[in-house]
Amino acid sequence: MTGWRQAIDLRTGVVSTSATWKATDGHTAAFSYQVFTDRADEHGGVVQLQLVPGWSGTATVTDEIDGSPATLTDPVAKGSNPAARQDYVEVVTQRTGIDAAIASELATSPNITAIPTGVDATAGQSIGQQLTFPVVAGQTYTVTKFVGVDDSQDTADPVGAAQAEAAGAAAAGLPAALSANDAAWAALWKG
Repeated sequence: MTGWRQAIDLRTGVVSTSATWKATDGHTAAFSYQVFTDRADEHGGVVQLQLVPGWSGTATVTDEIDGSPATLTDPVAKGSNPAARQDYVEVVTQRTGIDAAIASELATSPNITAIPTGVDATAGQSIGQQLTFPVVAGQTYTVTKFVGVDDSQDTADPVGAAQAEAAGAAAAGLPAALSANDAAWAALWKG
């Protein structure tokens, strides 16, 4: 990797990362990420990837819910809906018995028309989806992951609530999430 740069905007809580990646075959790709937990919605978060390949061919992007660090939880359920570009994982905490779920839904720029395929369906508390799509050198491809997180302390149906959070944010779009997040941070900074 070259040109790696990471910054956090203390006024909005948005973490931005960018770099150029070079594969062993010589292909390069410039990428940038924006990541934030939504200050306006305690159950939401967003990860946006912008990819500019330096080659024409095929690219693959993976959306992963990695449950391997969740050592004090037991798996309950997980699943995916490729047509909706959505997946989820549900766990229960050991000792306290709190049921929790995380769901993600992908939105893409119009130049990505791929239907996701599932990955990590057999890996404990993890699940993922992969998009493989044709790319043209110099064009920008955007994948945005909208995340919902809920638990049984806030709702009787953590999975349904997490999925609704992710789907609602995806339907509203990134500009709406950023605007609400920025406004919530601005109110906080007034103090």
